[in-house]
Amino acid sequence: MTHPAGTAATPSPHPANQPDAAAPVAATAAPPSPSTLGSDVLLAAPTQVWAAHDGSIDAAGTSSTRVQGLHHADWRYLPRLRWSFQDEGERLSGHVTARAARHLWALRNLDATKDPRHTVLHERALSPGTLGETVTVHNAGNTPVTVSVRADLTIAVTALHRVRSGLPVAEAGHLRHVEHGVDLTAGPRGVGVRAPGGDLGITRGSVAKDATGVGPGAHEVDLAAHWQVILAPGESRTVRLEIRVRDEDAVIAPAEHTLAPLPTTGQAGLDAWASTAVADLDALLLRLTGAPDTVFAAAGAPWYLTLFGRDSLWTALLLLPHDPRLAWGTARALARHQGRAHEPVSCQAPGKILHELRAEGHEVPREGLRFPPVYYGSVDATALWIVLVREAFRADPDRQSLRDLGPALHAALAWLTGELRGAEGNARFLRYLDAAGTGLANQGWKDSSDAVQFHDGRQASGPVALCEAQGYAHRALLAGAELLEILGEGEPTALRTVADDLAAAFRKAFWVEVDGRRYPALALDAEGAPVDALTSNPGHLLGTGLLSAAEERAVADLMVAPDMRSGFGLRTLSTTSAGYWPLSYHCGSVWAHDTAIVIDGMLRVGLPEHARVLASELVAAASALGGRMPELYGGQDAAATGAPVGYPTTCLPQAWSAAAVAAVARALTD
Repeated sequence: MTHPAGTAATPSPHPANQPDAAAPVAATAAPPSPSTLGSDVLLAAPTQVWAAHDGSIDAAGTSSTRVQGLHHADWRYLPRLRWSFQDEGERLSGHVTARAARHLWALRNLDATKDPRHTVLHERALSPGTLGETVTVHNAGNTPVTVSVRADLTIAVTALHRVRSGLPVAEAGHLRHVEHGVDLTAGPRGVGVRAPGGDLGITRGSVAKDATGVGPGAHEVDLAAHWQVILAPGESRTVRLEIRVRDEDAVIAPAEHTLAPLPTTGQAGLDAWASTAVADLDALLLRLTGAPDTVFAAAGAPWYLTLFGRDSLWTALLLLPHDPRLAWGTARALARHQGRAHEPVSCQAPGKILHELRAEGHEVPREGLRFPPVYYGSVDATALWIVLVREAFRADPDRQSLRDLGPALHAALAWLTGELRGAEGNARFLRYLDAAGTGLANQGWKDSSDAVQFHDGRQASGPVALCEAQGYAHRALLAGAELLEILGEGEPTALRTVADDLAAAFRKAFWVEVDGRRYPALALDAEGAPVDALTSNPGHLLGTGLLSAAEERAVADLMVAPDMRSGFGLRTLSTTSAGYWPLSYHCGSVWAHDTAIVIDGMLRVGLPEHARVLASELVAAASALGGRMPELYGGQDAAATGAPVGYPTTCLPQAWSAAAVAAVARALTD
């Protein structure tokens, strides 16, 4: 994923010399990123709610609760919400789905016997822009009762990147009273609270009102809504609270598209995972504002609920041929923001596909990072975009969509061949370097600062040429040639020549031998030396056409070796490497999408037995996790832990982790 802890730019032997490059940002002291492991999430993109397992929301305190709140797009609007019923009550049950939650409480102090006869059902429902809360009190006793129901909440408009950094500063806004509630407006954003039938008042946050009833200068406002519920024996009554949020500057909007269910397989664990995954993917679907034909999957909650080039591309690719509409929509969305000019700070270049889209720029102080609203720091998204267009057309030969994307295709191919040839026309590899010093030091999918390391643990210096980026480029060149032939345009033969030259150069430069095993190096460093750690990255070369059949089998054999397999999927780094640690973000953990890409490649090159080994491990992980696959988890041996070990700041749900089920299903059913 993007900019985890410690991804600030690392020293390079080739520093930036552009006059307009921004000065590097010094990392500043800040709390750790909030943990997601202790909270439940409801999601209806671009809106999400994170809450404790009992349904309460309280973002104050430790890293285990700071993620909590009602978020919409890139902002948090409600950091606190707690219901109380007469007394604290006793929680009897809870159930959480993608967009709803139910919690049943017993009011034991009202019971005359040991049987709970006075209950409260708290139901939470989320839709884009709206959080609905209902509380139903039931009296199964023999006498009338009066139950006090109260909701305490805080409203404030705070940028999510500040929440993530542990330095939340709420925006100044205007508070005004409306029928049944209040509204807080902060520039183009706002939040409204309605408590029909209840007594809603301000408990903290002095607001001076002018003649219009508008109070300026409100930051965080504490509110309390109170209802006195009078119940006859056998009677139930319901109270309601509604919170609506808005963001007039949002660059993304809810999508109307929904995924069709994946075919059932008769395998209980796989089918349960598939059902949950489709629900999660539906909850993650978005589109660009004002562009209904640009449906795409947001990368993941809580921090990446927007368009990410690589994540959205791989999600759409893994789901083909099941949902070509998502593939075409993703391609259109990314084409709309394709690079137009050379700009070192954003890593933009003509024809390049973006890495991340936001409404505003943001910083990550703990890592010393500063990102513009549209950031292009991805070495591989452009090649993957070309591949997606080819595979979308294969699944759904929509010639009009292909013609519409023709100019973007030519621009993407021009960028790719320009990187591989250069002004002199000499063959070279696809490389990256953060020229500005304010963005990602590593610009492949493993983008943490320690991800590119040698077998002995030394860090590689940039510019870096990742092995899988060369594979994606090779596949994109061949795909581009086919697309040009379909369109009757360009020079497809020239693209195939570049692809052949890339394959020959790769075979000469990348293959290494360590401890008696031959495999493609993770990367080449600034000096062209192979970065010889054994990682999952070579598995991404399967099916790209870059390797011979014998080389493909050799790589596949390594991907299912004991040092690479955890029992719950493919490790990102071999246990034989000095830098291996099972809870390292990219150097020992397991990512479902990473394993799924390798599975898909194994199937593409005719190695289904290898694919089934890894697919079975992901099903085991999904079953142990209740059917919802997170962004990543620990790489410990399954036999030693019994269940995947949680990674504290993992995103959940994560689009490409959910989409991994499609590749797994192909491996276990074809």
